[in-house]
Amino acid sequence: MEQKLPTNPNQTFYENTGFQFNRTKNQSLTLDVIIFPNPDIRTPPTFTCILTEPLIIDKLSDIYLDSFITTRQIANNAGNTTRNMCFLLTIDQFNVQSKVATNFHAATADGNIYSNQIPGKIVIPNEAGGNDPKIHKGKKMNYICSINPTRLNQITGNISDNGLQGNFDVHSNDIVYGNPFDDVHANTAHPARFIAEFVIIDRE
Repeated sequence: MEQKLPTNPNQTFYENTGFQFNRTKNQSLTLDVIIFPNPDIRTPPTFTCILTEPLIIDKLSDIYLDSFITTRQIANNAGNTTRNMCFLLTIDQFNVQSKVATNFHAATADGNIYSNQIPGKIVIPNEAGGNDPKIHKGKKMNYICSINPTRLNQITGNISDNGLQGNFDVHSNDIVYGNPFDDVHANTAHPARFIAEFVIIDRE
């Protein structure tokens, strides 16, 4: 009786020929960022995170935000304003191509145009009503962007609230983006902090 050899190069002699599985390579990137006190609450904090091992991406991949946890965040209803509805997270190494349509505009050198700083940022709903720490779930596995093959040794960026204009009815003031964390009660022993987990999935 003639033996039939597998014709699929993904199969081996010892595999069940009825099942085939091409493994998709997933990687996890976790950012653990300490936000040290800054007396200027109008300045969004920046950060530089050094990777203990290089993050090597060897093919075109998609990046998703899987979870986001904060402590000492400002509650989304603090001060009865809308500036803490969400966090705006910037990762310099991620080429976020988000587009925004808005009727919220501010004065610029060219006159009043529709303008804000949300394009190119990762928008994360602030679900904190005062509890600390807080898991901001929103929805799992939010698509962020795609990334080309690269080798990363550090991650840099900044995080802010979603901005505030002096008066929404008077479009003559620039939108001010501030620190979304409570620096008044934070200190070097108990600073504000966020942990963001990203999943990087190879394109098929």
